[in-house]
Amino acid sequence: MKIINLVKCEFIKNYTFKKIIGVLIILIFSVVGVTESQEYCFSYSSSVTTELDYFENEYQFILEYPSEDVDYQLYQEYILPKTISAYKKLLTLEDCEEFNYGSWQLTLTREKISLEKQLYFIDKYLNKEFVSLEWLEHDEALSAVKVLSNLNSDELLVRKDEINNIIKQYDLLITENKFYKYVEYEISKYENNGVSLIINDTNISMFQEIVNKKIESERHYYVLNIYSLLNFVSTGYDSKYVEKIAKEEKAKYKSILEYAIKNDIKHDLSNNGIVDMNSDYFYMTSKKVVNQIFSLSIVIMILVILTSGDIVSKEHSLGTERMIMTSPNKRWKILLSKFIYMVLNVYIMWFIALLLLSIYASVKYGVIDLFTPKLIYFNNKVIEVNYYLYIIIKLFYVSIPVISLITLVFMLSTITLNTTITVGIAMAMTVISPFLWYFIQQFKIILLAYTPIPYFMFSQVINLNVNYLKTMEFTMISESYGIFISILTIVVCYIISLVVYIKRDVKN
Repeated sequence: MKIINLVKCEFIKNYTFKKIIGVLIILIFSVVGVTESQEYCFSYSSSVTTELDYFENEYQFILEYPSEDVDYQLYQEYILPKTISAYKKLLTLEDCEEFNYGSWQLTLTREKISLEKQLYFIDKYLNKEFVSLEWLEHDEALSAVKVLSNLNSDELLVRKDEINNIIKQYDLLITENKFYKYVEYEISKYENNGVSLIINDTNISMFQEIVNKKIESERHYYVLNIYSLLNFVSTGYDSKYVEKIAKEEKAKYKSILEYAIKNDIKHDLSNNGIVDMNSDYFYMTSKKVVNQIFSLSIVIMILVILTSGDIVSKEHSLGTERMIMTSPNKRWKILLSKFIYMVLNVYIMWFIALLLLSIYASVKYGVIDLFTPKLIYFNNKVIEVNYYLYIIIKLFYVSIPVISLITLVFMLSTITLNTTITVGIAMAMTVISPFLWYFIQQFKIILLAYTPIPYFMFSQVINLNVNYLKTMEFTMISESYGIFISILTIVVCYIISLVVYIKRDVKN
């Protein structure tokens, strides 16, 4: 009987309808879970409501418990209602649920409140009223108020008109709620007097493109790409070896961001241990969801262990071992067919997970993005490649350490003939694998870095997990070493399994 037929028999023996349904349910829950958890980490819950609640509570408090300082009480009774009104206006805007702490609408609102504070003191000074500034020391408006105190009446009136005009402009910009109009206003300010909240010599050309394209939302991916580039943050490491890798990673991120901006493309970059992309500028795409396929390796490992961890020991417990091993088929062919079945099992489950992720990503974020090119940094330049071709090639690469675990499970099943021991040991190694880089770098357990176990969750390595990088500082291990040790584990474990299986005596 050909090996292919033996492999087919393994699928027939090991897969029941209930098992298929069970695997699909677990994969569906895993796909939904990994997607929703990622979205939750970068959710943009509005800070408008939070800040509004704070000001309303503060206003209620000063009404119920008046301050002994009359000046402070009058100031709060003037400022807080204007603040509350300004924030309530923000809640009427169409996309207010997407505002974060740094949104331009909130920035202008805070600037407007600061200007209202100045108006309060201008009126006080014009009316020749004494103002004590001791209670204002904690306020960011203090320096502006001190400047006002040195102006004469005519200068105060001029300043009052200027402030009122600025407030009207802010109100108009907030009411229109068009990001490009706000940018246009900031550019004109910068060109006229060199002062702007966001514009400087290095970024004016990029922001001018926002005006040219008439981009209405600050949450547009083109705008967020610009913000990401302008706020590019990188982490330094002590090791020269790690710094070399970090330098390459920084160049990759920067180049991809620049390419994405120039060509108006959504990238699918994510944070890692080297580059920290501010979560305020993060946006979800279908690609970013499907990229989580590599993080599902732990789910794949657990499923394969539960469904096939007893592939050899089960024959012993069921009493079918003698019949199989005394059949006309050579023992090495029988064992090889079981091993091929387990490896195919890994890829079948992984490709099903990839399909489910793609469907779920398409429903949530649109299918078109999945058929746009993947941006990769190769040979010191950014190139566009087919996204799914990239994912599949990377998946085969990431699967090598997973197969090393599967081969280890296969060996244990062959040697011990005890399903409980095999599954127990394999599950323990699978569960602890994601945490091992932390323990290695935290407690300097260097020898663990030279075993295959930390590499089972290989997505942590290719994504440059911060604990993996810190481990590299004192071990000098590399991604290629992880592949080498995984391949070595596969070869050694399979040879041991083969020798044991061929030499085993079969008793009645």
